[in-house]
Amino acid sequence: MDDLQLLIITGISGAGKSLALNILEDRGYYCVDNLPPKLAPQFVELCTSSDDISKIALGVDIRGGRFFDDLEKVVHFLDNDNYNFRVIFLDADDQVVVSRYKESRRSHPLIEHKETLLESIKLEKEKLSKIKEKADFVIDTSDLNPKQLKEQLFKYLDLNRTGKVLNLSLVSFGFKRSLPMDADLVFDIRFLPNPYYLPHLKEQRGVDQQVKDYIWQHELANQYYHKVLDLLELSLPHYEIEGKSSLTIAIGCTGGHHRSVAFVERLYADLSALDYPISKFHRDIEKQG
Repeated sequence: MDDLQLLIITGISGAGKSLALNILEDRGYYCVDNLPPKLAPQFVELCTSSDDISKIALGVDIRGGRFFDDLEKVVHFLDNDNYNFRVIFLDADDQVVVSRYKESRRSHPLIEHKETLLESIKLEKEKLSKIKEKADFVIDTSDLNPKQLKEQLFKYLDLNRTGKVLNLSLVSFGFKRSLPMDADLVFDIRFLPNPYYLPHLKEQRGVDQQVKDYIWQHELANQYYHKVLDLLELSLPHYEIEGKSSLTIAIGCTGGHHRSVAFVERLYADLSALDYPISKFHRDIEKQG
């Protein structure tokens, strides 16, 4: 039970629950929105038998109608069965919620029970008062923008120190065949000594040891490599804090056969030690000419 992290995200309609679930999904949570609470125990038990799911976020709100009344029973069940779970309640001022509904032009789920939107919001708050009292964490989103809501969630859940979730992609490429379209950071190393002009290295590639030895025997190559590595080691934690879920780092030389490939190979080895999920791809290594 302790291996499974379970969050129940609930609160006032219009307070930002869908946004919170999107944020958590980007941080590796398996998210399900508007699941009838009565089905939650079976769903959680099913997830505990899966090796692929370790973090779950369930979005539950008043849209469940009469099913929502079962939420307190579900919380009691999870507590008795020693599940590692927390309830996060999102709230907002009445006037703020009214304004958000008018901007979105959506109907409040309780509007059929009341004559005005404001009365519907007040009724919803009455119905949710008990679960709000039992919540582990209440976030008032009245004055929060999406970035600030993200920061509040991260601060409470300590996501930035419970395992790195920024996915790194390293790509080598040749400038003669254009930039990778999905690159976030691009480093141009065409100024480094080029093995292409040595007959015995021309047909080899940056994955071959002779090419690596040639490149790294030059002090300039090593100096520049360490500056790039230092920059990434400084930047990556801040990209993660910012909430970025993936980062593509592209290293380019002329043809994408030698220098950029060797550079990516070395970066892959060093950045892997930082425990980020990481992959590498040599886009142009097999292309001719």
